[in-house]
Amino acid sequence: IWGDVVPYDQVWRAGANENTRFSTTNDLTVEGRPLPAGTYGLHMIPTKDAWTIIFSKDHSAWGSFFYKKENDALRVSVTPRPGPMTEQVTYDFADVTKDGATLVLRWEKLEVRVKLGVDVHGIVLAGMGAQLSGLGAFGWEVWYEAAHYCHAEKIAPKKAMQWVDASIARQPNFENQTLKA
Repeated sequence: IWGDVVPYDQVWRAGANENTRFSTTNDLTVEGRPLPAGTYGLHMIPTKDAWTIIFSKDHSAWGSFFYKKENDALRVSVTPRPGPMTEQVTYDFADVTKDGATLVLRWEKLEVRVKLGVDVHGIVLAGMGAQLSGLGAFGWEVWYEAAHYCHAEKIAPKKAMQWVDASIARQPNFENQTLKA
């Protein structure tokens, strides 16, 4: 496959026929470098020793035939490694944690691993406003849960204090008063 069906040193569409697409609803890091939320055409440049992974802003082109470097949103380099025999091109997520995962391409006896990271706390805090302005915001529980999350994760102490105070203002009880203490 490698160096034959998929030539070395040429842009490859990372799949077959249409553009392989990579979509994310939140900003990520790819191999430690930022990638904004969006949909991208996924291309790769394989070599024997290192692969260039390309996220192109043009996600609707047919394969890599119309690929243009000026549309790159991000390029990173990774090292391929031997993997289990896989008959068809396969993508999977491995090493899944609360703030990242590894995107793994497998085909033939090779795997290419790309580390992805996500700012979970940033995403949760950014969405907290919507949670705290819905119907549930009239009760004490959502305010308590927001404050409890921040306290447990050791983030945003000023917001946590504001939210626990809002919880207590709605209904003082053992849970929210203990959290404030």
